[in-house]
Amino acid sequence: MVVASLIATVAFQAGLNPPGGVRQETGYSVLYDTHRVIYIFFLAYNTTGFVSSISIILLLISGLPIRRKCFVWILMVVMWVAVTAMAFTYLTSITMLTDSREATSVSFGVFLVWLVMMGILLLVHAIRLGKLFMERRTTAQIMSM
Repeated sequence: MVVASLIATVAFQAGLNPPGGVRQETGYSVLYDTHRVIYIFFLAYNTTGFVSSISIILLLISGLPIRRKCFVWILMVVMWVAVTAMAFTYLTSITMLTDSREATSVSFGVFLVWLVMMGILLLVHAIRLGKLFMERRTTAQIMSM
C-alpha cells in the first residue's frame, strides 16, 4: 500500500508539473511542442502508473480477502504494471530533457533490458501458476475417485 501510494503521488505530481514546465500563457507543456511523440508516450506511461497504483489502493482497502492466492497474484501483476509504467515515465522524461543521441540510445537500452526482465518474471510466475492449477486439478481428480 505504501509503494502504491508513493507511485500515485509521483505520477500525480508528474502529471501536474511535466518535465520542461508549462507555458504560462496557454497552460500547455513546453515539451509537447518540441517532443510531441515522446511526450504522448510520457503521458501514457504516467497515466498507466497513476491508474494502476490507485487501483491497487482501492483493491487493498475494499476488504477483499488477501489470503486468496488469485487475489495476491492480481495485486502483484498490477504492481508490476505500476512500477514498469513509472520506470518508462522516467526514461521518457530523461529522453525529452536531454536532447542527445547518447541519452536516447541509453534510455532505449535500459527500456529493452527492463522489458526482458519483466518478461522473464512474467514467464516464471506463469509457470508457477500453471503448476498450481495442475496440482489442484490432480488433487480434485483423486478426490473424485
